[in-house]
Amino acid sequence: MRISTRGVLATLAVVATASMSLLGGTAVAAPVKGTYEGKTVAGESVKYIKTGSDKTSTSETHLFGVKLETGEKIDTYCIDVETRAKKGADYIEDDWKNYPGEGNFKANPKKVAWILHNSYPVKTDLAALALTSGAGTLSKEQAIAGTQLAIWHFSNGAKIADGNSAPVTKLYNFLTGPANTGVEEPKPSLELNPATATGEAGKLVGPIEVKSSVDKVTVALKDAPAGAKLVDEAGVEIKGDVTNGTKLFIQTPAEAGEATITAKAEAPVATGRLFRGTDPKNPTQTFIVAKGEKIKVNASAKASWTVTPVTPSPTPSETPAPSPSAPGEGGKDLPVTGSNTTGILVGSAVLIAAGAALVLVARRRRAASQA
Repeated sequence: MRISTRGVLATLAVVATASMSLLGGTAVAAPVKGTYEGKTVAGESVKYIKTGSDKTSTSETHLFGVKLETGEKIDTYCIDVETRAKKGADYIEDDWKNYPGEGNFKANPKKVAWILHNSYPVKTDLAALALTSGAGTLSKEQAIAGTQLAIWHFSNGAKIADGNSAPVTKLYNFLTGPANTGVEEPKPSLELNPATATGEAGKLVGPIEVKSSVDKVTVALKDAPAGAKLVDEAGVEIKGDVTNGTKLFIQTPAEAGEATITAKAEAPVATGRLFRGTDPKNPTQTFIVAKGEKIKVNASAKASWTVTPVTPSPTPSETPAPSPSAPGEGGKDLPVTGSNTTGILVGSAVLIAAGAALVLVARRRRAASQA
C-alpha cells in the first residue's frame, strides 16, 4: 500500500495544531510603573546595629514617594537599608521573589507585610496604635520611625540600639514580637489566565479566566477578524463589564485568524507590593507599598485558531499483472514462480559446518596446550 506525501504532511499538521492547543502560560497583569520623586513624610532618626557589627548606626526615616505612570502617587517604605534611593529612578511593580536588593527580605517577606498591615499609615489612628503596641503615645514621626526600623529588622537583620525614644522602641518591639505571624503576598490586581490560547477555526477558543481584586472589569476583543466574537461559557456574547472568575471564550469564524482579549479596571496597588528599580546596572533602593492606592490597571491575552487540514485516504498502489511464461518442452523446464532458495540453503549449511569445524579445532588446541 502506498501512502501519499500529501496525506503524511496533513497528518503532521493536525498533530502540531493539537499540540499547540495544550500550550499556555499564566498571564501576568501589565506591570505598574513609576518614578521615585523623593522623600515625603519624615520620621524620627533611628539607631540600630547592623548584622555582623557591634557599632551603632544612625539613619533618617521617611516615607518614599513614587509617582505612577498613570498619574497617581503612592507612599512606600524602604526594604534595603544598604542601598541608596536614587531620585528620578524608574521603578516597576513586582513579586516578592524578584527582590533584587541586599539582606534577608526573601526569607522574611510575610513578616514585613504584617508590619505594614498593622502600623502607620494603614493604621491612621495613632492613639489606637499606641494602645495596641504599648507605646503610650505615638506621633506620626515616631510611628514611621518604629515601623521602618522593624522592617529593617526583617529585611536586613538590623537590631534596635540604645538611644531611640521610648515610643519608637515599644512600637518596634511590638511589630517584631510574637504578635507578628505574617501576612501572605498580595496578588496583582488584574490578570487574564492563561496568557495564550489556541484552537480550531469555527469552534470556541478558551477559556481565559478573569482574575481581579475588584468586582468590575471591562473586557473587549481587539484586532479580531470579521465573525469573531467574545462570549461566555454558554456562547452568549459579552459586551462591557464582567466579574472576577468569568471565563472568556472566542467564537471563531471558519477561517484561520488571531485576536487579543483586553481587560481594564480600577484596582488598588495593594499594601505590601514590591517596587524595584528597572536598571540593574544602576541599582537603587527597593521599596514596598506602605498603603494601597486605587489606580487604573490593564491586562491582555492572545488567541489564535487554525483550519484543521483534511487527511486524504491512503491511495492503493497498482500491482503489475504477471507476464505469461512460455510453455516448456516435455515438462522438463518449469517456470520459476518463487524465490530460488536451494543455493541459499546449501551456502548456509556450508557456513555452519565450517564454523563447527573451527570450534572443534580451537578446543583441541586448548586441550593440547593444557596437557
